[in-house]
Amino acid sequence: PKSVNLLYPWRSSMLLYSMPLRKLHGLGRGTMKALDQSCCFSGSLKQHSEDSSSSKKDDKNDKNKTVLDLLQVPQESIAKALQTMHAYQESGSKEQSELLIQRCRGLDMTEIV
Repeated sequence: PKSVNLLYPWRSSMLLYSMPLRKLHGLGRGTMKALDQSCCFSGSLKQHSEDSSSSKKDDKNDKNKTVLDLLQVPQESIAKALQTMHAYQESGSKEQSELLIQRCRGLDMTEIV
C-alpha cells in the first residue's frame, strides 16, 4: 500500500514469465481447474488422475504453474478448456482465452478508474 512500483521494459518479460499463474488477474481456481481437466498443461492428466480428491495437492500444483506455461499452450486449447466453464459457454471462451494470453504478455487494456 502507498507504494509505486516501476517496471522497466527490459525486466518485464522475465518477471511476468516466472510469475505464478494464479496471480494473473482473471485466472482463479475455476479457470485453473478447467485448464487442468482439459489437459492444457503437460502432465496435468497424470497429476489429476493420481489424486483428484486432494484440494491441497491441486492448489500446490497450481502454484507451480507459471505464466510461461500458459503461453506455451495453443489458444485453441485454452478456448476449448474455457468452454467447459458455465460462465463462458454462451459468450466468449475465445475472447477470454485471448484476454488471458494478452495478460500473460503484459498487455491489459482494462480501464483504470
